Amino acid sequence: MTCEMGNGDVVHRDGLGVPYPEGSNQIEQGPCGYTYTEQPPPDGYMVTPNGHWQVQLTTSFGDNRALDPVDMPYTFAYDVEEIITIGVGPDS
Repeated sequence: MTCEMGNGDVVHRDGLGVPYPEGSNQIEQGPCGYTYTEQPPPDGYMVTPNGHWQVQLTTSFGDNRALDPVDMPYTFAYDVEEIITIGVGPDS
C-alpha cells in the first residue's frame, strides 16, 4: 500500500499493518501512522491511499498463474483539526 498524503509526502507500507491490541487504550502512533506538521489548505489535504494487489490463481485443473496486478486508489479530503507546537522560546 502507498498513501499520498496530500503535501508531497508518500508513505509506503507492506502487508496489512499491525492491529492495536483489542481492549487497549493505546494512543501511540501505529506503524502505519503519519503526523502532519503544517496546517492544511482551506479544503484539507487531498489524501490518496492506494492498495496494490497481486493475486496468484490455482485452478482445479492444476494451472497456476499470476493475474495482472490491480491498484485500488481512493482520494478524499482530510482536514487536520489541531496542530500543537511544543518548543522552548528565546525567553524561556
